[in-house]
Amino acid sequence: SRRRHTRYISVTGVQTCALPIYTAAKVFLAGVRSRGAAIELSAYVTNPSISAIKVRDALLRPDTVDALKSVLSTETADWLDLLAEEYSTQTDEMPIFSDFTLDVPHEVEAIHARKQPGKKYAFLCSTDGRFIFKAKSTENLPFYAIANDPRFVFLRRDDSWYLHCRDPRLRTQQVDLEDFLP
Repeated sequence: SRRRHTRYISVTGVQTCALPIYTAAKVFLAGVRSRGAAIELSAYVTNPSISAIKVRDALLRPDTVDALKSVLSTETADWLDLLAEEYSTQTDEMPIFSDFTLDVPHEVEAIHARKQPGKKYAFLCSTDGRFIFKAKSTENLPFYAIANDPRFVFLRRDDSWYLHCRDPRLRTQQVDLEDFLP
């Protein structure tokens, strides 16, 4: 009979060294497509619970990039330039919506903006379509602009409704940079 020889690889040290650091993973998801650069940049993220979107927005700010480039390796700085170039060609931004109130039964937790061909107004409706409201678009509430776009939904917050975006690739227009230090 033949003997099978099985080799066992002995792993010494910390086994998690091969896994991406949690914060570095967020930097990577923010658009820095180099594992080494993401790890280097993660050292400057002060809040590990910051979202990848906020990291991306911070890395796209010229003042943040300038401050970081003075302390980063040339290779990582090049990745920041690539990120800026990639996002400079995109103009898709999340629209700004004011919170609003709408008399909707409490069992409805999400409403969607819809429009019909040839109509100049939008409808706000529950996911199941049982509740439908005609909605006039204004500068602060441009319902028609996002109607029928599956990336957007309005969610309830206490007695008001706010716009929620399901697409992490959209740029937010307001960024809180307290959690990211250059």
